[in-house]
Amino acid sequence: AHAAPCHARGAFDDTERLATITCPTLIVVGEDDYATPPSMAEALHAGIAGSRLEIVAGARHLSLLEDSRSWPVVLEHLRGDGR
Repeated sequence: AHAAPCHARGAFDDTERLATITCPTLIVVGEDDYATPPSMAEALHAGIAGSRLEIVAGARHLSLLEDSRSWPVVLEHLRGDGR
């Protein structure tokens, strides 16, 4: 049951719409994330003008749980203090 939706999401490509995103966007990815690797995050970052990309060194897919150092970046973004 889990494999079918994962396959569908993996085949979905809507990158042409990234340029329509105008709200402040923070992209956080673990350096060693095998499910959604940094290359995917970099593509999002390249497609969303003014976005901010944070790669969490040594973290995998659950970077916000694995490394508490990433939380200040998220809180800064939510407060509107980010770049």
